[in-house]
Amino acid sequence: MLAPVLRGRGSQARLRSLAVLHQSLSGREPRSEIVPLLHGATGYPERLLHRSVRDLFRSLDYPAMQSLIGAATGMPALLDQGEVFGPELTVVVGSGNIPGAALPSVVTALLLGSPCMVKTSRVEPHFFPWYRSHLARIDPALAEGLMVAAWDGGHEHQESAALESALLAETDALIMYGGNAALTSLRNRLPAHARFIGYGHRISFGAVGREWLRRDRIRQTAARVALDAALFDQQGCLSPQAFYVEEGGEVGAEEFGPTLGEALARISIVLPRRPLSPAETYSIHLYRARMEMRAFGGEGTGLWVSPQGTAWTVALDPVPALRPCCLNRTVVLHDIPALEELPRHLGEARSMLMSASLGCSSLRRQQLAPILGAAGVTRICPLGYAQRPRSAHHHDGMDAAALLTRRLTHLDFESRISDFEL
Repeated sequence: MLAPVLRGRGSQARLRSLAVLHQSLSGREPRSEIVPLLHGATGYPERLLHRSVRDLFRSLDYPAMQSLIGAATGMPALLDQGEVFGPELTVVVGSGNIPGAALPSVVTALLLGSPCMVKTSRVEPHFFPWYRSHLARIDPALAEGLMVAAWDGGHEHQESAALESALLAETDALIMYGGNAALTSLRNRLPAHARFIGYGHRISFGAVGREWLRRDRIRQTAARVALDAALFDQQGCLSPQAFYVEEGGEVGAEEFGPTLGEALARISIVLPRRPLSPAETYSIHLYRARMEMRAFGGEGTGLWVSPQGTAWTVALDPVPALRPCCLNRTVVLHDIPALEELPRHLGEARSMLMSASLGCSSLRRQQLAPILGAAGVTRICPLGYAQRPRSAHHHDGMDAAALLTRRLTHLDFESRISDFEL
């Protein structure tokens, strides 16, 4: 069992080693090792990957990791005193859409003294082996508690299914990133006592207030919307798939559409979109055709597209319900009388809601926060920061460290035994 080995080193020793590792990996030279591999696997621009990997490790520095495991409440001390326990074995199943997205879960397990098995994605199998190799240089003992493997999942692969069944039988906690069907399948195969944290399909959106729709700042607003849509080509859960444009501004949604198209064209020069599969390309063409047919039918739609190919698409849809789009820099705009009415249009997506990227004053963001939180939103950020998370704490509205830990409760029977004496 590796758990006693990890816990025997002390929580602060684990924290210090990981802090040193993350500071090192945020540097340009280590990133230059992994970025070309990530680019080859995902197609994302190297410039984007350099910044993304850097920001990921900066978000997991010493203070952030202290917060992640609740240092302010004394959890590290309780871990060392045998009052709080992490899982005997944590299995993390990563996804390939955003490189390193599962790292906070892996770090949480190690900080809690839990050995961690990472199943990498077939799409992107490079990040975690690279991470573990650098951890082994800094802290070989801690690296012994991190295992990285890859196999084809699912019942259709008999050997893999047998391997998964054996692994799940020993699993104390499973953290999984992926589609809802895959999450349900693995969760149903877990032992009854095992904890499960699933990060399944989510949908995010943006909203632009009338104060950000002035003519003197409309280009800056469009640039922020374009950035939110372009980073990782809307593949991440935090990426907005639709933007609500508040009425009453100097620029309305119909005029904002072509301005946004220009912004998407500009950002494509700096951050070109990754190559698409034939199915992805077909999906965009089909969506464009449907919007054109609706326009012919007089439904009040609008459509602005890249001059060549499917590099970007902007559509104005008068039906305001939030629904998934075909991604890959496809931006759907909706008119809305007031941002305060947003919850009326989020109901169909409530179970999938994640982030709201808001282009409005700070005061209005504060006023909208409880309204959107009650509607199911778990994160609010300024427009342009949708895919730039500053903290891994409470991802998807959950405190993963709290969900993974088990506490020992002491009862002082001696002081109360007289209550039961006859």
